[in-house]
Amino acid sequence: LPKGYNELIVGDRKFEVGKSVNHFWLYDNIGVINSSNDIPVNPNDNTPVSFRGVELNVGDPLWRDVNNDHIINDSDKLLMGSTLPKVKGGLFNQLKYKNIDATFLMTFSLGGNMLNQAASSRLDFINSEISGELDDIKEITFWQKSLEPSEYPMYNPWSDVVPYRKDQNLFLQSTDYLKLKSISIGYDFTSIIGNKVAKGGIKNVYLYTTATNLFTISSLYKNDPELVNYYGIYDGFAL
Repeated sequence: LPKGYNELIVGDRKFEVGKSVNHFWLYDNIGVINSSNDIPVNPNDNTPVSFRGVELNVGDPLWRDVNNDHIINDSDKLLMGSTLPKVKGGLFNQLKYKNIDATFLMTFSLGGNMLNQAASSRLDFINSEISGELDDIKEITFWQKSLEPSEYPMYNPWSDVVPYRKDQNLFLQSTDYLKLKSISIGYDFTSIIGNKVAKGGIKNVYLYTTATNLFTISSLYKNDPELVNYYGIYDGFAL
């Protein structure tokens, strides 16, 4: 890093000497504050632990106080996950029997992660719907069910701590997948009718049909893990 720095923060990314540049920089979500008894307090003055200057309250998330200073801020963010998969590849093969052949292509990815910004925006509707950003216009995708709400904790969406912020591992998901990208089945008619059309200059007659993106095996709910951008963010708008 320049000037001998051990770490460098650029936007929502943190680069640290000795660590991979592919990591996300996130808060560690460890639960929900269900009652006043669950609110963590500073033992020195018995005041509630604060998140970026706002005291935590019932209905807020519990984020890990990594440095144990009873204040949750950027100092408690951790490098985790990976924007790039550890292994990525595919299998291409062609099977043939007499005049019939079948060709298929399968692809896979293992060991990568994404940050589900689409789910964060949906759950953080209190803030996202007044942001004025194009990404937060719900009318163009309102008919799609892109997440299963029961998979996420129920926080107070009006809280000033913004409980459904995307920079937490609550929205860190695996992008592992196995996909049947394409399959093609064909039949070579040349030996059957080739002689009849040879006079017209046609030497081969081959009829085939192709289907693409037939299925994807993935842990993502109704989302395509290949539609994650360069920074490992899934915004739900890519085609």
